[in-house]
Amino acid sequence: MKLQLLKEKIKRYIKILRHYGFKLTITYYLGQQSEEKYFNFRKKMILNFVYNLREKADINNITDMDDMVGRDFPKIVWTMWQQGEAQMPETVKASIKTIKAFAERNECEFYLLTDETLAEFINIPIDITEKYKKKELSAAHYSDIVRFYLLCRYGGIWMDATLFVSPYTTIDALEGDFFTLNHPPLQEGGMGYTVGDFKWSGFFLAGKKGKSYFKNIRDLYVYYVRKYPIFIDYLIMDYFILSEYNVNRYFRELVDKIPILESAENLWFLREHADKLFDENEWEEVLKMTPIMKTTYKINEEEIVTNSYLYKLYQGELNE
Repeated sequence: MKLQLLKEKIKRYIKILRHYGFKLTITYYLGQQSEEKYFNFRKKMILNFVYNLREKADINNITDMDDMVGRDFPKIVWTMWQQGEAQMPETVKASIKTIKAFAERNECEFYLLTDETLAEFINIPIDITEKYKKKELSAAHYSDIVRFYLLCRYGGIWMDATLFVSPYTTIDALEGDFFTLNHPPLQEGGMGYTVGDFKWSGFFLAGKKGKSYFKNIRDLYVYYVRKYPIFIDYLIMDYFILSEYNVNRYFRELVDKIPILESAENLWFLREHADKLFDENEWEEVLKMTPIMKTTYKINEEEIVTNSYLYKLYQGELNE
């Protein structure tokens, strides 16, 4: 078993070396040893790689598509579960219920997309779809591409299927050319750094259709997947967004205007309090303070604590 794992590891490094060269292979290696210790070095190296990628893809000077740019914010909410509702974990069902409720409260169209229905809305390039079907492209990275195709073509709000939306959340703050969750570093013991310095959250994105930044990130992602059979970083989407932030002055201004989420630590409340016994008063305060919370579908049912927050979520009893 250990020998097999070693062979697979060596094979992966040879593949990275072949496609990325020596410097980025070392960068990848350091990230495997200690992501935190070498974070700044890795960020600089990968970002430089992405800048070069933009030049090769001829993306730097693309502007808004005037015939597609929407004047009004489209009241559409998008989410996706590739396998369909029949294969949906209970926590995802509970999360999507709150997303749908948000859409209904705010008179938005709501679309839960699957692999079967996606073609009704957008045309992902055949070669990209084939990579996904052959498992050469992960479901998570395929979903990254999907969201930028949707936002470019239609605009609206993209929410990951693992988001729990508070009933106090309204669409008012989201309507504009661009919106995402901007939050400061989390408190002690939480996440202390991100590629984008917490200025955006890829799991929650909103904006008008036809905007250059959606198209640029989309096209960069597609170009990357076509050229590189292995990802240099799992969170490559954040590097694509960061490159757009640094290159596109208008996009940078939009991002910098987004208000900071005050109760950032509550963004992960349902994960960090999963085993804690449910407290109705505490939950009500969290709902009032936090518009969006991240959940998870990676659960061992046998380890769920009765009457905990996770138990309530799993049973569909966590009132939204």
